[in-house]
Amino acid sequence: MRAHMPQRSPICTMRYATCDVTLLLEDLATIMSRARTENSLRVVAGGPGGKPETMSGGKLPLETTSFVGRGRELSEVEGLLGRTRLLTLVGVGGSGKTRLALRVAVRWVDEGHVWWAELASLSGPELVSRKVASTLGVAELPGRQTSELLVDYLGSQEVLLILDNCEHLVGACASLADVLLRACPHVRILATSREPLGVAGEVSWSVPPLSLPDAGLVQTPKELLRCEAV
Repeated sequence: MRAHMPQRSPICTMRYATCDVTLLLEDLATIMSRARTENSLRVVAGGPGGKPETMSGGKLPLETTSFVGRGRELSEVEGLLGRTRLLTLVGVGGSGKTRLALRVAVRWVDEGHVWWAELASLSGPELVSRKVASTLGVAELPGRQTSELLVDYLGSQEVLLILDNCEHLVGACASLADVLLRACPHVRILATSREPLGVAGEVSWSVPPLSLPDAGLVQTPKELLRCEAV
């Protein structure tokens, strides 16, 4: 016999007047387990059409968990990136900026060269250009500024450069972005930051939270799992 459970469940502030909360949680756990298994199989087998979801020859960080929802956001960001050469995904810490940028980058792999520069661990502004050079495999030379070497290397290449976690080095990131965009006509930059870079021509896009259940509706476990946050 199941222990008595209160009729009002705290889950997502939803009320289930006649629902056994223990049964609800068991159902949710079962459905989520199946969803994770199916997603894992899709990642191994490949995306639509059986194409493996590669990570640009190791240039992009591997995803360690499944990517949930964000279909509308992906479409909007990709559309903006096709129309601007500097797009900054802005949001508070933990809002999903990096995961969204990574998913966009994976989709751009076939469009040309994609490079990912992780800046979170950098301690000083002078390290930004050096980090990007290291990412692209550009060797530093005595008497030459690293930004100049990057311009020489990139030239007229079609490149998508992702600058991830720019917030503590906004000035340095802005300076480098400005130099590259002015000198390299086919370079596009996708940045993630808690604030815009403030470069001419930049488009700033605020990353919204994941969708939540409607607190005013009674929903089944399957209906709840259609909400991205759940």
